[in-house]
Amino acid sequence: MGRDVKINSAPNGGYVSKKTGWNHRIMYHNSEFCIHEVYYDEHGVPDGVTENCIAPTGESFEDLILGFNLMKTALKKPILVYDNFPQEYIGHSDSDKLC
Repeated sequence: MGRDVKINSAPNGGYVSKKTGWNHRIMYHNSEFCIHEVYYDEHGVPDGVTENCIAPTGESFEDLILGFNLMKTALKKPILVYDNFPQEYIGHSDSDKLC
């Protein structure tokens, strides 16, 4: 994918040796909400995240639509906090506090 990935602190020194999957997640990052790719270890635990927000792209219009629809699935998942990854964000407004 060519995206820079932030690795969560892990017992093996922060290196993710076995990434078994990824998905899009909404993250609270730099006082705003945006979409990141989150990577999971062999136990389904989040252990990596793209360093920057991502946007849908595609080599065709249909690819763009597919990417956008995949990103929309993030709306149904808990919001994560980038600076305390993989901590979840509590609440859905700017006035709510982080847990």
